[in-house]
Amino acid sequence: MRCKPKKILFFSLILFLSSCSNFLYVQQQKVNCRELASTYVDTPDPLQECPPCGQRLVVSWDASGYEGDDKLFIRGKVIFCDLTEKIFSKEICKGSSTTEFYFPLDPNNKNPILSYKLDIVSEEGEVINSWTHKLWVKPLLISEE
Repeated sequence: MRCKPKKILFFSLILFLSSCSNFLYVQQQKVNCRELASTYVDTPDPLQECPPCGQRLVVSWDASGYEGDDKLFIRGKVIFCDLTEKIFSKEICKGSSTTEFYFPLDPNNKNPILSYKLDIVSEEGEVINSWTHKLWVKPLLISEE
């Protein structure tokens, strides 16, 4: 039992250091008729006639450790399976919160998300934190000559 204070001090230090950092967490989810409550409780819902179909990125962050005075933004880039890209941005609060970005799929021409990268950036362009998908790479442009 002598080393108990050392263990408590060690774990306290880890908790303190982890709470000081800014974190960013992203989850990719499918969106379909199962997202509608009316699917389960059998209530009238006009969306059941043409249910949503697509994907969304659920983004959670905690920027309470950021000490600057600038506004913060989530800046993202998504690459789809046909190699088209979409860039988006949204102002966020300095505390912690969650938001989502929805990407609809055309039922005839499915084009799901291949990869993505999101950054928390300041007004000045400083990257505070970053999250990249496992398959994220910068596209290589090859010119045909």
